[in-house]
Amino acid sequence: MELRAQPVSALVEYLAKQGLDRNDAYERCQEAGGYLERVRHTLLAVAPAVPEWAAPAVGVTVAAAILIGEWDESYETDKAVVSAIAGVDYEQFVRAVTPFQSGPSPLISCAGTVWKVYARPTAWKLLEPALTTRQLEALLQSAHDVLLEPDPRFELAPEERWMANVHGKRRAHSSHLRNALAAGLLHAAALGRDDAACYAGRRAQSWIDGACYRLFEKRSEPGFWRRIRGELRELAEAAPDQFLTALEADLSQAEPQVCDMFEDEGEHGACLHADLLWALELLAWAPEYVGRVALVLAALAERDPGGRWANRPHSSLAEMLLPLQPQCSATAPERKKLLTLITQRFPKAGWNLGKALMPSQTAIITPAARPKLRGWAPEAERKPVLRVDYWAEIQDISERLLELAGKDAERWHFLLSSLNSFMPPLKERALRGAEELDRHIEGDNRLLFWTLLRKLLHHHNQFCAKEEVEWVYPREILDRLEAIYARLTPEDPISQLAWLFAFHVERPTDVALDWREEQEKISAAQAATAETLASLDLYALVAALPRFENHRMLGYCLGRSSRAETIEPVLLRRCAASAVEQERDLARGFSAARYVVDPGGFLRRWCSRESPDFISEHAAATMLQGLPASPEIWDAVEAVGPLCRESFWKEAYIHLFDRPRQAEQAARNLLSVGRALAAIDLLATNTKNGWLAGDGDMRLVVEVLEAGVAEANANPTHGQRVAYDIARLIKALADSKRLDLGELMHLEWIYFGVLEHQAQHDLVIYQHLISDPALLLQVIALIYIPEGESREGRPEPSEGERAAAAQAWRILHEWKPFAGTSPRAMPSSEELAAIVERVRTLAMERRHSGIVDDHLGKALATSPLGTDGVWPHESVREVLERNSSKALADGFVAGKRNLRGVTSRSPGDGGEQERQLAAQYETWQRALAVSHPRTSALLGRLAEGYRSEATLEDVEVLKR
Repeated sequence: MELRAQPVSALVEYLAKQGLDRNDAYERCQEAGGYLERVRHTLLAVAPAVPEWAAPAVGVTVAAAILIGEWDESYETDKAVVSAIAGVDYEQFVRAVTPFQSGPSPLISCAGTVWKVYARPTAWKLLEPALTTRQLEALLQSAHDVLLEPDPRFELAPEERWMANVHGKRRAHSSHLRNALAAGLLHAAALGRDDAACYAGRRAQSWIDGACYRLFEKRSEPGFWRRIRGELRELAEAAPDQFLTALEADLSQAEPQVCDMFEDEGEHGACLHADLLWALELLAWAPEYVGRVALVLAALAERDPGGRWANRPHSSLAEMLLPLQPQCSATAPERKKLLTLITQRFPKAGWNLGKALMPSQTAIITPAARPKLRGWAPEAERKPVLRVDYWAEIQDISERLLELAGKDAERWHFLLSSLNSFMPPLKERALRGAEELDRHIEGDNRLLFWTLLRKLLHHHNQFCAKEEVEWVYPREILDRLEAIYARLTPEDPISQLAWLFAFHVERPTDVALDWREEQEKISAAQAATAETLASLDLYALVAALPRFENHRMLGYCLGRSSRAETIEPVLLRRCAASAVEQERDLARGFSAARYVVDPGGFLRRWCSRESPDFISEHAAATMLQGLPASPEIWDAVEAVGPLCRESFWKEAYIHLFDRPRQAEQAARNLLSVGRALAAIDLLATNTKNGWLAGDGDMRLVVEVLEAGVAEANANPTHGQRVAYDIARLIKALADSKRLDLGELMHLEWIYFGVLEHQAQHDLVIYQHLISDPALLLQVIALIYIPEGESREGRPEPSEGERAAAAQAWRILHEWKPFAGTSPRAMPSSEELAAIVERVRTLAMERRHSGIVDDHLGKALATSPLGTDGVWPHESVREVLERNSSKALADGFVAGKRNLRGVTSRSPGDGGEQERQLAAQYETWQRALAVSHPRTSALLGRLAEGYRSEATLEDVEVLKR
């Protein structure tokens, strides 16, 4: 008797409880295909008996299986390769290996169309003596031909490659065969016995080296590295010298082809360079290759263009040499030599490597790739590092970084930020080096160092009063850094003070921990600075505006300075009508400050056409934009003139909270200049007080929402930003109960793309689809042509018709009328039957019976449990029993399966979830077999579907 295969995850749990390491248990169970007896054999202290397939009389026939490893017989090309290596007809070879799929020690398995050798290393040791030289030569030639096959997915644009299969861009051979042939080379190199007959007196490694040499000879061909990217780990482990020599030769070129592997394929694309980095990581465990690997990774890091993937050459290099947990064979002295060598040959990559090796409060160690068959890596993934050795290595790295810093401001900032990682002598060297630097550093580099030092001082001085903060530098170090900062201070007053008008001000000294107290100090410093700046030549100050960040705050502080009245005419005339936005923002801030001093006087002087100081309508609009939003200001805008009004409302940022009447007034003005989305944002901030439920201007909200569609289409980014506000407004309209349902459904229709993800209420359009047959048929007609009509001769749909059809499909796709409904709240059997009958009758009149029945079935599938605890609800059962429509039944089954959504599972779970679902549906099927036979049959279809899906999931586990 033989036990059936069990879910791998269940076996792993069992073995873990017996004390076996979970990772080891998973590998054993995966190799054994879920058969407990086969796992047991791997744990025996005494080797089990030689299996039948390894007997001399049989082994000669099936030995080629270990060379092939895995293939997919749905590919005729795979079958041809299998036949070539085996030396016999494909069907003959399959007949030979088929008997050995079962038993306590099977040789091979067949999952669907994929054949795979079990425990290939073990099978290799047993069958290698039976291999012939001809079979070995066939393997090497097949690997050469198959691996060098171009990948047609690269004929597509990068952002489309993830859909290569959809476009029919796939290789002639399966990925199973490609990976298995590369693994065959690795097995021969790592496990091959040189005295085996198939090697004809040569070393096994020599055969593989020769094959890989011929393979890598093709590296100058276009797309070479992309062709073999998925098999690089096996090739590198099989023939390390050939792999590294080819990489080194390619990297010596002016434009290395391997750099094509770092191309970014967009949001859904693959990480092309992952296998390349893993191949290098696993070679780093070999003492004879660690140096070459480090230099190759450094060369790649120097050329790396960057991208969205965190897996990059500099990360692999850092993980490899990390003092906390080095993942290579190099000793600490050897790692020191490697760092020196890398920094000499690759200065940029070397500096970044040194930074990455320094201690960090947020360090995460990612396990590096390890060899599959070679014994290079230690068994334990983590090896202890003594604290004294760790800090000694950190000091070596720090010394090297000090030597590399030169006069680079950013590098010195990093060193001064890392003083806690330095031993006292090295810390003193770093501080002295920084103290001497101010005599040698000039220009923008000096200003940058001063700026970075200010941020560092702010970071530490903010917490220096709290004794429990261990990372804060002691006072004596901060005093020395402050002295360096003072010596670096620019003489030019603008360069010296501009940082105080950043959006995030970081004061270097006397920093308060409480943000309110710190903000008061910042405000006082800004006021004092404004006094100094106001005394400068105004035109020079305006010319220097690019050196400031917060121009409006600068203007505001200048407007509150003692010289504000003196500089007011010059500043406003120079900046208010300027075409430069920075200058206009300065004028807005200055105007805000001057308005506070004398509101009426400021408006009469600068915003009245009768005033002799009036500049222009455009300038007046700029000044008025800086003033607090209120009806009085808006009246002043109107009084200036139409150009002022248009300019003001096109650029003004209006934020009014809990002032709905003023918000309505502003929204009308925004709408008049084509800023519907800004009006939506403004009105949405006033929905919490129930303004629309009272006497709020409902028609204005509708008008704003209707106008917002065109603006959102023209500016999708802005449209996405106000998506939440759109949903809030439509919800407020729905809650007010004041808007006609037809208009409300129209708004839901035009904004469905937003509401399907942002809706804060149950959409009215969903509620009416089930009760209003005409509405449902109207939506159906946007997608489908009537039954009996031919598509031939019909004009191609316009863009508008296509968009309407796509939206209608999304609405029907998301239509779940009974989702979330309690069993007691469901319509009665008579009510639901009447609704379905009305819909089906109208569908028949309009010749949409089949598709309407399909969607009705999907809608009925959203039913809750019945009051008796059996699914579906009693009302739905009665409808299904009364209607014999096949389309309705098929829609019901498909709808219920679609409602399951996306699933997740452990790699070895197989179809356990589906078996549980099948059992549940079988229980319900039996419960309704007599009272509702038609419904029972549909539940049986669901159960059978999940049983079939469970088998497919089990097969997928065997394929892995």
